[in-house]
Amino acid sequence: KYLDENANGQRADGETVLGGWDINLTDQTTQTTDATTGQVTFGNLVPSTYTLSETIKDGWIQSAINCDDNPSLVQRMESLIEGGRQVTVDPGQTVNCEIVNYQNAHIIVKKDVVKPNGEPTLDQSTSFGFDLTDQKSFSLQDEDGGQTFDAKPGTYDITETPDDNYTFAGCDIGEPTEDEDGVSITVTSYQTITVTC
Repeated sequence: KYLDENANGQRADGETVLGGWDINLTDQTTQTTDATTGQVTFGNLVPSTYTLSETIKDGWIQSAINCDDNPSLVQRMESLIEGGRQVTVDPGQTVNCEIVNYQNAHIIVKKDVVKPNGEPTLDQSTSFGFDLTDQKSFSLQDEDGGQTFDAKPGTYDITETPDDNYTFAGCDIGEPTEDEDGVSITVTSYQTITVTC
């Protein structure tokens, strides 16, 4: 059981194990993943096809259940069923499965108008248009608190609509950027990034 930091449905090197999760298998007693290894074991199974599932925790999303009984992508997708995955166990076979989950990230976009010399100012006379990948266009005013978006881990472009009365001075994500009309950011599971343009 792993944290899928980039939400790609695969375990990557360095991704954290998740302990304390309830794992279910047809006709077997529910087991809880170990805090150190993230593992459970269902032993002495009769050869058959079982449904493997988990109890999803609030705020978490399951990205995949991957098993080595039929590891090809097509077979893996065909084995997915609502609420779990079918796993076929043959006589004497050991099947290893990995369940990966993520939480949405949070992207906060804010607007900050400054004087030509870079000094702070308060200018709420104009609404500035923005676009964020996979989201509807939105508008912000200077220091109005911004907007927060829930986003699947991944890469997003934030762009500001040009305004003839203002010169775009870049965006700040902890350090200034030099893009002409916005910034590209990458967020991981449950990460919060604030972008100020």
